[in-house]
Amino acid sequence: PEGFFEAEAAGLHWLSAVEDGVPVPEVLAAASDCVILAWVEQGSKTPPEAAATFGQQLARTHAAGADEWGLDHDGFIGRLPLPNKTSGSWAEFYAVRRLLPYLKLARDRGAITDGDAAVVEAVVGRLTELVPDEPPARLHGDLWNGNCLWGQDLAVHVIDPAAGGANDRLPAFL
Repeated sequence: PEGFFEAEAAGLHWLSAVEDGVPVPEVLAAASDCVILAWVEQGSKTPPEAAATFGQQLARTHAAGADEWGLDHDGFIGRLPLPNKTSGSWAEFYAVRRLLPYLKLARDRGAITDGDAAVVEAVVGRLTELVPDEPPARLHGDLWNGNCLWGQDLAVHVIDPAAGGANDRLPAFL
């Protein structure tokens, strides 16, 4: 989609700004049709210590915080738009920018029953009492193994973020 690669490059720059944070390949160029990153030579075997180091780096990235909920530009989660306009609280941001847009999409596509949607809406109505009121953390936003490059340098490099200021300690049921 339009703006996809520029949003990815901006998210990678934002994540890489944390000293001793999670490794991010250098963004060499970004345009409307591509993003070019420095090459990360991937390793076939990575020791458990690399994963532990990655966890520590990720914790430092989260602890660096963010100026606001979301980010100064919209992004993407896969090919779907990811609205990042800030809100006054984490509960409001999470409801309005993360849960409700995708609930509507699921309803429109027939991927969720009305009963299940009502359960989600009931939780949304209780978010202010369910989620902690704390400042935003600096998050990758779409961190799964497919967005990690396990390098021969024994570092885990992150790519393809849906970056933004968010809460990194949601209750398990969310």
